[in-house]
Amino acid sequence: MRKQHLLLIVPILLLLAFYSALGRVGWDMPIPDIAAKHGFYMVSGLFGTLISLERTFILKNKLWLAVPLVSFGSVIMVINGYLLWGFLAQAIAAFLLSILYFIQWRKHREVFLLILALSALAWMTSGLVLTSDKGFAAASIWLILFLLYTIVAERLELSKFVATPKWAEPALLILFILLFAVQAIPFHWGTNYPSGILIAATGFWLLQFDMATKNLNKSGFFFYTGSTLYTGFVWLMISGVLMALPLQTFYHYDAVLHSFFIGFAFSMIYAHAPIIFPALLKKHHTPFHKTLYIPVWLTHVLLLLRLYADYSGDWTLRKWTGLLQVLVMLLFFASFAVLMFRKKKAT
Repeated sequence: MRKQHLLLIVPILLLLAFYSALGRVGWDMPIPDIAAKHGFYMVSGLFGTLISLERTFILKNKLWLAVPLVSFGSVIMVINGYLLWGFLAQAIAAFLLSILYFIQWRKHREVFLLILALSALAWMTSGLVLTSDKGFAAASIWLILFLLYTIVAERLELSKFVATPKWAEPALLILFILLFAVQAIPFHWGTNYPSGILIAATGFWLLQFDMATKNLNKSGFFFYTGSTLYTGFVWLMISGVLMALPLQTFYHYDAVLHSFFIGFAFSMIYAHAPIIFPALLKKHHTPFHKTLYIPVWLTHVLLLLRLYADYSGDWTLRKWTGLLQVLVMLLFFASFAVLMFRKKKAT
């Protein structure tokens, strides 16, 4: 089996995450128990496996492909009811990934590799929290840190030839170490306040120093990536501000999570997909067309409506925005797949 076949795992996990999302927002779905683990399937299952594939796929030593395989295996275990073993497998996959990052850091001594190591440790911690039966709510901050650190580290990797003040990267690393450390504070002592402030500060840092701002002065694909990333950074700041606010409604938690995972994380997928997937599949063109803006901006509009539904208590609007968000995201990935696999070079 060619290692490219492993990428078939991604659409399977994507559909599972979307299926569980529909049940989570209130639609009656067969196998309703899947909805209860939506956060695990979306973040650890989909994002965790995708990130593991991305970081191990190009390595000469194919043994590192065990990381995404163990991550995928954790999802299979959880679906079949072996929750403890599934969550433990997730922690093992994360631990292996942290070893890989540390080995790479020992060789290259780059700040972004240290941040990637922190991301894997955060992912591992989320798995250990889940094995202790504390629930997704307790693990969610660690899954946020996992994605936040991974995405920012990859932005640093891509932007390392962009001139920034000498203090910028060390300041970001200190910020991330503090964000990791404050999680030792019990939640009822107000961990959300410093966490939210530091997450919002990260969004501000990205708006100031990431190379995405330079792409806003260009056109075509470069403007698409720049504007999509920039919007994601704004959502990151919004999610941090919401996290730092006192709990106002039952769905405040929903607003915090989805402003981060949809507003920020999916913006990063939209921006990076035309770069990452062609490289993994050895395609020699950039799968981009202006029609990709349609699902991208509809995602943001629907997210704003969802936040309105969360704070107004409009259950029906929340349910329908959840459904439409899934359909719009599927539209993006379907459009992207057509652009990537058509023979004619994208315009």
